[in-house]
Amino acid sequence: FMKDSKISLCPQGHSSLTYRMTEAAMSGCIIFSMPLPNIDLYNSAPIIVVPDWSDKHLVSSIVQSVIDDNDFMIDMQQQTLDWYNKKLSPHACANKIFSHIKGLGLLWKYYPSTQLEIDNLSLTGA
Repeated sequence: FMKDSKISLCPQGHSSLTYRMTEAAMSGCIIFSMPLPNIDLYNSAPIIVVPDWSDKHLVSSIVQSVIDDNDFMIDMQQQTLDWYNKKLSPHACANKIFSHIKGLGLLWKYYPSTQLEIDNLSLTGA
């Protein structure tokens, strides 16, 4: 089970976007991945890049170097949990959607009475 793991190997499948990475981040695992696309979601992602998954010796060497450094592992696990909470969690996703919709002004264009409610509403808390 992911919650009992400290690392997660997340090679690219059909897409660089994979639920495996979200599950790993939610569990606080250190994520090993291919280089990720340059998008807002991934720009602050605390991942360990594995440039060539076909080279088993390289993969093993990279993973072993992380496992051998306990302080680094603890720091990366915390960074991963922080990234999940700020970027991937349901609350973070709701905030992103809410901010985008609020910025577009769509709600009060069609429902003017909601403008005051929206202006005073924020999605805070965990």
